[in-house]
Amino acid sequence: MKASLKVILRDTPGQLRKALEVFENVNANVISVMHVHGEKVGDEVPVEIIFGIPDREALQRMEILLRESGWKVLSIGKIVQLSRITVGIIGHIIGTKSFEEMITKVDELGANVCDFSIRMPAKNIESSALLTFESENNECTENAISEIGKLCEKYGLLLIKPVS
Repeated sequence: MKASLKVILRDTPGQLRKALEVFENVNANVISVMHVHGEKVGDEVPVEIIFGIPDREALQRMEILLRESGWKVLSIGKIVQLSRITVGIIGHIIGTKSFEEMITKVDELGANVCDFSIRMPAKNIESSALLTFESENNECTENAISEIGKLCEKYGLLLIKPVS
């Protein structure tokens, strides 16, 4: 998983190297390092390190090791990268509970519905809608699309899946 650490270091040679020793102990791999010299106070400078780490347990061990070693940890945590997916739906949407069910089901699966729009030329004519949701991983995305598909089938709607 990808994570971020914000720590205060003394702005002297070797301080970053010493902080990075903890990374080796938890099998973390540095992706980027940014010194925020604009926020320097005295001889202390905030440093943000983006890194890969095997799991949450290793991340927790890292935080403990840093704090026990006397480092000033401002923040440490997993970076959540959401993918945004939009599906199209066509059919007699108005007058059914289909979208209420879809939104509820997507949310229950751990994704987050962040946008919904509908075009309805007239009440008795088929409508078209776009449902956009965010997901943290591919499994959640696939499960959400599968459940939306089942609900579309239940209500006689056409699902237009995203092209990957």
